[in-house]
Amino acid sequence: MPANINPIFTRIADIQGGVLLSQAAFGVGAISEMFGQNANTVIVATSDVTNGSYFQKLRFKVTGTVVATVARIYINNGLGQHQPTSNVPQTLTGTPSGTGGFLLTQNLVAKVCSVDQWGVPSAFSTETGNVAVSSATGIGSVLWNWNASSNSNTYILIVGPSSNSQEEYFLVQGANTFTQTVLPTLEVSAKYASNGAIQLYNNFYIGDLSLPVVTGSLTTAMPEVDYPLNIALPPSWKIVVGLGTTTNVSNGWICTSVGGAY
Repeated sequence: MPANINPIFTRIADIQGGVLLSQAAFGVGAISEMFGQNANTVIVATSDVTNGSYFQKLRFKVTGTVVATVARIYINNGLGQHQPTSNVPQTLTGTPSGTGGFLLTQNLVAKVCSVDQWGVPSAFSTETGNVAVSSATGIGSVLWNWNASSNSNTYILIVGPSSNSQEEYFLVQGANTFTQTVLPTLEVSAKYASNGAIQLYNNFYIGDLSLPVVTGSLTTAMPEVDYPLNIALPPSWKIVVGLGTTTNVSNGWICTSVGGAY
């Protein structure tokens, strides 16, 4: 479908979310938590990646018996909003080989960090010692291994010729092992420099919504509560929601966004 070149009206309906907010996954639980960085907040909507979206409202529909709580609502600029939620990878080791790749004789030193679902890196692992590749004919390789991190299957492996001199990296997805056959060519950005964990404050705290005590029923309609937004978001911006307290072990509130993409 072509882009909307005259975006007075939205181009197509944009309904997102259907995310269950409950004790099991999304309790925020701190009055001072005003930045949406808690690991238990969740993205309920993302604006169109080309032209942005208009969001009319959020609807919260209860799923059963719950206690009173509050929904905290944030707008995120698409650049990540959390403290790292995945653990630092442990026990990084490198096993050199004189075959299997295109590396010459050289020393390599590496660190690895995990990247969580929000795109936020953890702190880096302990640095390896020198991993000596011996290959006069230029066919060497290194097998890197580390312990997997929780809540992550994406890693940044940074490699350099000596301690604290890592200047380039490999992006490793879906595995906690990587066979390096060539020198990396991707330059390490400031975001992934060896300065440890990074906290990003890219949320705008826009409001709260009180959610009532509800007793689940099979014969009486249970409530839904709407939070009006009426706001246009730039491309790839997000709406993030968390609960101020726990609701119930198995029940909670389903949050759905209603709007349109430009």
